[in-house]
Amino acid sequence: MKKVAYIFDSRHSAEVTNIIGPEPPGAETTLIELNDLLLHVKRFIFSCFRRFDEVVLVSFDLTTQRMLFFLVCLVLWLTRGRAYLADLQGRWERVSFCSLLFKYLPAFLRELVFVPFLIRRAKKDLASLDEDYGPAVESKAGFSPAARKIAYLRTDHWFGISAGGSVAHTAGVAGGFLELGCRLFFLSTDRLPWLAETGAPVYLVKPDGVVRSLPELPELAYNRQLIKAGREILAQERPGLIYQRYSLNNYAGLYLAKECNLPFVLEYNGSFPWMARHWGRHLWFERTAAAVELQVCRLSDLVVAVSAPMKEELARRGVKEDKVLVNPNGV
Repeated sequence: MKKVAYIFDSRHSAEVTNIIGPEPPGAETTLIELNDLLLHVKRFIFSCFRRFDEVVLVSFDLTTQRMLFFLVCLVLWLTRGRAYLADLQGRWERVSFCSLLFKYLPAFLRELVFVPFLIRRAKKDLASLDEDYGPAVESKAGFSPAARKIAYLRTDHWFGISAGGSVAHTAGVAGGFLELGCRLFFLSTDRLPWLAETGAPVYLVKPDGVVRSLPELPELAYNRQLIKAGREILAQERPGLIYQRYSLNNYAGLYLAKECNLPFVLEYNGSFPWMARHWGRHLWFERTAAAVELQVCRLSDLVVAVSAPMKEELARRGVKEDKVLVNPNGV
């Protein structure tokens, strides 16, 4: 009996069933959820070596799939026959040890060499903000919600999301701005249907996928890409304020606000290093993530925290209490 395994993200399970289709006669299909695979990788390595005749990794979008080099290694480890990469955009690619050695391994090694440069560049950018950044007094003095545009930066590196807390919160905040009479537009890593449903223009600034095999580095590398694209978009739209839902390792919103002399409002939903330590896997580059997070919070004109304990936590870390506004979830 032919054994086939599909590795997929549970957030896209409905779409994955369309790719899989009905189980063919004489075949045994195994579904492996990606998070389960990563959480119990040792168990899979020792118990599933060459267990399947065919393994298919189904991604939302292969061009932005994180940890790709390691996933290709796992797919090849699990199969004794064919291995494929597929995504919900219609891409299919057969992978082999040859493609691992001549395509994915060189790309991974380039990323390793790139690590010190990315971290140094982030430190340099953050240091320049610390030296030069001051509150955008002139812009804030003339700001009127009814007369100004707001640039909303959605910089999460989660793709194809249609439901969840971040979706509801982002849609709620956007709806609140629109009800106040603000004009709004988005800069987003993904063209999500629920963003378009707000009626606000959405500018797609998709990660270029050059850095994607090491965790946390795609987010760090994305800063310069967003800064470059954001300059042109902001010059065209001429907003009066930048609002960003903070995402891991992202300082592009603050950087653009400094360049354009605009007020910068940061939505803070918790510390990424803390959440990783207590609720998931430790970050690989925790010190860098913590430094970026603190600097962005400290230099924002206003930080919107979703709870009073978060405000207290920010104060303990050196963020001035008078610039932190508590706006609880659900309000």
